[in-house]
Amino acid sequence: MSVPPRFLAALVLIVVASAGATAADPAPSGPRPNVIVILADDLGWGDLSCQPQDPACPDSTLRTPNIDSLAAEGVRCTEAYATCCVCTPSRVGLLTGRYQQRLGWYEFLEAQVGIPAGETLLSEILRSRGYATAMIGKWHVGFAAGARPLDRGFDRFYGIWGGQHDFFDPRLGDPTTGMPFDYDGHVLDQDEPVVAMDYLTDELTTKSLEFIDAQATTGRPFFLYLAYTAPHPPLQATWEKLAPYAVARGGRFNSRDIVRAMLDSLDAGVGRILTRLMHLGIDRETLVLFTSDNGGAEDRDSQPTVQHNGGLRPRKGFLWEGGIRVPFILRWPGRLPEGAIYRQPVSQLDVFPTVAAACGTAAGKPLDGIDLLPFLTHADPASPHDVLYWGFQQQTGRWAIRKGRWKLARDIVDYKAVQPSRVDFETGLYDLSDDPGETCNLIAERPDVAAELTALKDSWYATLPASIATPEVRRAWQEELTRRKEKLPDAHRLRRDGAPGHWQGE
Repeated sequence: MSVPPRFLAALVLIVVASAGATAADPAPSGPRPNVIVILADDLGWGDLSCQPQDPACPDSTLRTPNIDSLAAEGVRCTEAYATCCVCTPSRVGLLTGRYQQRLGWYEFLEAQVGIPAGETLLSEILRSRGYATAMIGKWHVGFAAGARPLDRGFDRFYGIWGGQHDFFDPRLGDPTTGMPFDYDGHVLDQDEPVVAMDYLTDELTTKSLEFIDAQATTGRPFFLYLAYTAPHPPLQATWEKLAPYAVARGGRFNSRDIVRAMLDSLDAGVGRILTRLMHLGIDRETLVLFTSDNGGAEDRDSQPTVQHNGGLRPRKGFLWEGGIRVPFILRWPGRLPEGAIYRQPVSQLDVFPTVAAACGTAAGKPLDGIDLLPFLTHADPASPHDVLYWGFQQQTGRWAIRKGRWKLARDIVDYKAVQPSRVDFETGLYDLSDDPGETCNLIAERPDVAAELTALKDSWYATLPASIATPEVRRAWQEELTRRKEKLPDAHRLRRDGAPGHWQGE
């Protein structure tokens, strides 16, 4: 395109308890740290320049110097996982420290209900210990009254309740789960609609800096959960960031260039935050954790790359490695090693217990996650997790389990081959120690391993409740979806075309 003219089983709980997840952790020396958890949206495993790049895909390359600096000054975990291959369930796992399936949460529609009131969130436990708390960005885990950020332990909220939003128009977004874009999908400041904003990624960074500045003047420790909406669609970038890619192609650009420009804005935002921490003199008192909610959405051989998963079997929405393996970086000067690489499996379930331990507080409930600090500092040479589980509702037949180097998964064979009339499934056993791309199915060669992992998976599923998205919830959602389609028959055009800056790549 031409340049535009303008721009688990009970066993799991026993193991967790034995690891001390519910016991009080020793208080850290010195003052309690601030905590910043930065969550990207649909960032692929290879979408950072400190992560593996696929030489077979030239468009995969990019530069993320500020996020790279987190890795250079902290620990980069190379085998880190989200708890699901799509965003809503994985966010629940991160915020609760428990497999979201234990709460009856398997997909998107549970967000119509929200995280059960009896389930303690990380924000709630930290606020009860005197932390100032802020949620800036994408929530997507509860729309109903009582399930929103300000109801769930956050003092400050600026962002969206839904799953996606226009980057330029504060009115235009996803009102609730799976709805077409509409002009009531507002960006909210606390609970008031925003009438004007900068490019959304930049706006979220600015609001985060305002919160950090406010807490620095009080000396009160803070927890900032910054959930960027980039690089999730709609694919929109500022022309300032996109222009260099267009110039390099002689005045043209593709969809990957738009994503790279979006990531340039995200990386710049991380840089602004790190600079502010140093300027305020609280750099060494702040634990920063960076990750993504799931793998990249598009990483195909037959189409231009959008998000990139570093050669892993694609993509978001599937339980192969490209859908669930994510970047995961922790930085805490003086407490974590610098420039370290950690190669044991870790999970976003570990965010809750790790942060709780760093802040010197008990988790207050059984967790599936593990405090990573002893492992990342080499005080504990073992692997944090014996087994990790993934799965949608049992009747879908879509699940995965990893134990040590072995992963057994059942999912759709190849998203590129999916036809409306037929979906082919594969049950595959892979040795991830030498085949992270899941290219060699060893199920025929190692039926003993497959049988062991299948039994563990079955035992785990036997402990899980039904979805909280009851038939009544689904029916109400479908009725609302129908009403909105009648109101705006071509509502997806708003997502596709959006505000100025939504340029379709080649």
